[in-house]
Amino acid sequence: LVRDLLRQLQEARRSAGLAVSDRVDVWLGGLDGLGGDAALLGSELLAVAVHFVPGEEAVPADAVSVSLELATGAGADASSGRECDEEPPRAWLRRWVGREGS
Repeated sequence: LVRDLLRQLQEARRSAGLAVSDRVDVWLGGLDGLGGDAALLGSELLAVAVHFVPGEEAVPADAVSVSLELATGAGADASSGRECDEEPPRAWLRRWVGREGS
């Protein structure tokens, strides 16, 4: 699940015109079960922060929405057995702009 998520987010970075070296902020909805992987996700994505949010209302308006197609089965990550939330997984990203509290 984590590898698939990383692949899709990296593709979204490219589609958004972000350079490989650009730092980003990432928001994930419906994927709270991946909280233990936040450091890995942040490192691989060059993310300043990975935020786990309840929904779109917690995401800045200028963030790019990413449609995710993750094989979560019955809501579990098959490789780790961790549960994912019931809501459909969603992601947003934006180029890091250096603001506090972003």
